[in-house]
Amino acid sequence: MDRVSVIIPAYGTEKYIGKCLKSVIDQTYTNLEIIVIDDGSLDNLYKIVERYADLDARVKLIRQKNKGLSGARNRGVDVSKGKYILFLDSDDWLESNAIELLVNKAIMENSDIIMPDRFTKVDLDGHQTEELLFVNYSKYKTIEDFVVNVIIGQGRGWRATSVLYKSEIIRRYKVNFPEGYTAEDIIFNLSFLSNAKKISFIRYSTLNVNKRTDSITATYREDLFEIYLFIDKKSEEYVKKTKYNKKHGNIAINSLLCRNIILLITSEMSKRNIKEFKEKKEEVYDILENNRVQESFRQDQFIKPYWNSSLKTHYVILMRFLIKYKLKRSAILLAIISNCVKD
Repeated sequence: MDRVSVIIPAYGTEKYIGKCLKSVIDQTYTNLEIIVIDDGSLDNLYKIVERYADLDARVKLIRQKNKGLSGARNRGVDVSKGKYILFLDSDDWLESNAIELLVNKAIMENSDIIMPDRFTKVDLDGHQTEELLFVNYSKYKTIEDFVVNVIIGQGRGWRATSVLYKSEIIRRYKVNFPEGYTAEDIIFNLSFLSNAKKISFIRYSTLNVNKRTDSITATYREDLFEIYLFIDKKSEEYVKKTKYNKKHGNIAINSLLCRNIILLITSEMSKRNIKEFKEKKEEVYDILENNRVQESFRQDQFIKPYWNSSLKTHYVILMRFLIKYKLKRSAILLAIISNCVKD
């Protein structure tokens, strides 16, 4: 039975870490190394982890000064010894047979990476919704086809948690998470998949995601434009490295940037951004004047993004039309309306 290293970065999650750890300890697959990285947490998280470590020798606690999610995950990789690695956020939890399903699939198909195609979103009131990450993946015959059309083109399959990775590839090719970016998962996956030979999928929700209002992804960020340009650059590097069809690769890259810029505009015009309306509008105008952004919106062909909500998909398509034809005021108005609908 091959060992799996489960890496759990943790910061400020003393309310959730117990449930997270218990879900790993109680897995039907037992050959585990459970590494918790206390990333300078100021609460009593480490004391809770220590109690679990006293009860189960598989649990290891590492405490460090705060380096952020990427830095904590990278530290976990450095000390891990398993044949496979699985990342888990400290406020989420696994289904009891998650790792067994993933490992069995890896062995059966001799795969380097196994991705679940869905997860379960759990709201504050306990309501559960199954969220599909991507669909129709079976029609893509190679890793490159899946990456270009789904991960890049549709902006899906970014999640690194509850994905099973072969550690040999991470170590051999020095695949790591970029520190200082919130979109670290897609960068890690692009790097890993550019060196992998076989990918497999399971149609089962292995992961329960706690939808907290104070999570990193639920808060407004000033540096989103910088992050999205970084993703754009890494997507271009993937297409070049894999020597994928340049024309279709560029369509996918531009489609992703369009999608991300629309999400950025929506975020800029939200109530989470406390700036005055005039300043918000000026920032959106500056973003839309960027040469790379204009280039992406000039493209005629567009890979329609996938979301579980068809309304969200249609919103992006309409926003792209407005921006493509320089109807900036209308795009801003639509973004404001969209935020009102979400609220």
